[in-house]
This record gives sequence, structure tokens and C-alpha cells, in this order.
Amino acid sequence: MPRTRRRAVIAALVIIAAIVWWRWPSTVPVASVPDSNDLTAQSSPRQYARSATMPTPAGVSNAPAVAGGSPPTTPAATASPDATVSAEEVLTGGQAQVVALARQAAGGYREQAQYPPWSRPFSDEGEDPILRDRLVSPVTGAGPDGAEPILVVFPDQVSFESPDPVLLYAYLSVNDSRVPAASITATITSEDLQPLAPLVYSDDGANGDRMAGDYLYTARFDPGPDFVPDLSESFLVRVVAETTDGEPRSAATGFLYSSPHAHLTGNYRDAIVDGSLVIEAEVAVSRAGRFHLEGTLYSADGQRPVGEAQVAGELAPGRQWMRLTFFGRIINQSQIDGPYLLRFVALSTTTAMPNAKNRLVANAYVTPAYRAAQFSPEPFNDPDLLDAADRMERDLQQPVQ
Repeated sequence: MPRTRRRAVIAALVIIAAIVWWRWPSTVPVASVPDSNDLTAQSSPRQYARSATMPTPAGVSNAPAVAGGSPPTTPAATASPDATVSAEEVLTGGQAQVVALARQAAGGYREQAQYPPWSRPFSDEGEDPILRDRLVSPVTGAGPDGAEPILVVFPDQVSFESPDPVLLYAYLSVNDSRVPAASITATITSEDLQPLAPLVYSDDGANGDRMAGDYLYTARFDPGPDFVPDLSESFLVRVVAETTDGEPRSAATGFLYSSPHAHLTGNYRDAIVDGSLVIEAEVAVSRAGRFHLEGTLYSADGQRPVGEAQVAGELAPGRQWMRLTFFGRIINQSQIDGPYLLRFVALSTTTAMPNAKNRLVANAYVTPAYRAAQFSPEPFNDPDLLDAADRMERDLQQPVQ
């Protein structure tokens, strides 16, 4: 492969990695989680939350399709064998753009290096990271050749905590409007497709159905003691609908059912420590294991986000405190004065896969009226990210032979 094209490919891969990391900063290992009750830091704590997503039905792929069957390629520029010129002089068209984007990605690494992997800001334009990880994704099933009505199915939540009932929704759609169905039924199965329980969806305003006659059909499942897993388990829901014309439609969704080994007690406390805001949450641990806690901080009215924090570690049985440290620079730069609202708090048991998610806690705690200027403006200067940015920029400055 010509050096110019190799450089373009390398830069493109770096950009892809940077974009993925920028959108999902939780994949950065939490190597610097502040110590609290000898909590042991674990890598990629939000991966625990994501590991509990709904199962993908057999034969269904979540991979995006590429138009034309293959990704586009960037043509390589040509140069005299004995020429030594800069990358900008050799790379033209799309390749020069790749170099520019690589420089932009290096700048992104430097920006992200200002904050530790366990605490980062997010803006009004960005979705709350805790809510994003618990976002429900509807699944659709059309008729032959994409014919309508289309069956749409989804659970009320991605994860349910024992002993809560499971609520599941389904409807038929024509031109994005709900239409009546002759019937909608389903079967809950295990991940290995063993049938566990039959379901009948209804639109009568009872048993969890929110409004009669709105064509949004609801099925309620009340798990018995034999259904509750030791920690957590994913279940598949295979749904079959019959249209008013007697045509079948099918789709599959799923949910996680959890029996976590720790619960938040509702007790919180806070302090400014080393220029950062520390909020500790008390948890009651029923069985020793690994646990992950994350929280999002907002202005007192809950309208302006400040940042997120997370911590993971081992805890023994009994009442323990887990520490969320909101990095000082995040609060200082937000210029938002307190009181601060701990808007969402999410606890998970991460001892085994799939992880067990607790119910989401909203509006958990309000701090005293701190001022943003009380928190340190100093950057974290993540050495790994700064080194990656340095290496990327050095590579782009290398002459092409």
C-alpha cells in the first residue's frame, strides 16, 4: 500500500476511535477512582450498565448496512519516488481532509484530557448519560415486502427490579399512526428460547394499560418466586399480532430482570475535597460483590446539567458508603452556583454478567449553596490522552518519502 494511502487509513482509524471515545467516554478505564471504604477501581464501569441491554432476537442483526455493499475507498495520491514533501502537499481531496480531521481529533483528545475518566461534563444539548443508557428501543416487524400495518413492540423499561411487574407494549402502525389490532399475544422465553410464560396484550385501561381505546396494547407479567434470578437474567419476548384483515405480524423484544445485591438507603452527605465536590451515597449490601454507582449533577431547578461522576468497587455485606466525586473543573467552568441537585442516581451489581440494575432514583439529594468559584479550575491532564494526542500530531508532521 502506498505510504500516502497508509497514512490516510491510519488517520481515518484514529478519527473513528476518537469519535467513538468522544461519544462514549465511559469506555475509558476508571484507573483513578477516589478511594472510599477501600473501593477497588474497575475498568469501564458503564460497560456494566450497557451489558444489561435487551437481547437481540436470533437472526436479527444490529449492524448498520453499508450502501452498495462495501465502504467507499479513498484513492491514493502519487508522488515522485525521490520526493520528500509534507503530508499536506501530498494528500489531496479526501486524504487532506482526513489529515485535517485527525488534527481535530488530537485536539479532542486534549480537550478530554482536562477531565478524569470517572467525572465528565455534559451540556444542555447532550442527553443525560444515565438516561441514555436506559433508553428503550422499539423493535418493528412489517409484512411481506415491508407492507403495513407494522408491528411495534417494546418494554416499559430496559430493566426491571424484583418484585416489580413487567409491563410490555405493542401496537400496529400505518403511516406512523396507531391502528386497531384483532389480537396481540406473546411468549416470554429464556435466552436459549425455552418458553416460560404466555401473554395477552389488551387495550382496556386495566392491568397496567394506561388508556383504553388508544390502540397502544399492554401486557402485564407478574413474576413469581421461581422466575426471579439469583442476580439478573435477560428474557426474550416473541410477539405475534393479527391485523383486522387477518394478516400476521411478528417481532421480538426483551428485557432484563434483576435481583440486585445492594440498595440505596436514601442517605447522602457531601463535602468539598481537594477542590472537587464529593457526594457519598449509603448502600445496604446483602451479599458481597462488585458494585457500580453513577450520578448526574444539575442546577437546583434540574434544568442545567453540570456533569456526571461514577465509581466502582468491591463491598462487603452491611451498610457502606460509595463516593461520587464531581471533578472541580467541571463545576468551576459551568459557572453554575449551588445548591446542586443530584438529579439521577443509578446503582448496579456488577459481580457477574449480565449485571443487575437497581431502579433509577431521581432527585436524590440537594447540596448546600456552594459557589462555582469554590471549586478548583485545574485540569486533570490525563497522561494517556495527552500522549495519544502528541503521538498523533508527531505522526502527521512526519515527511512522506
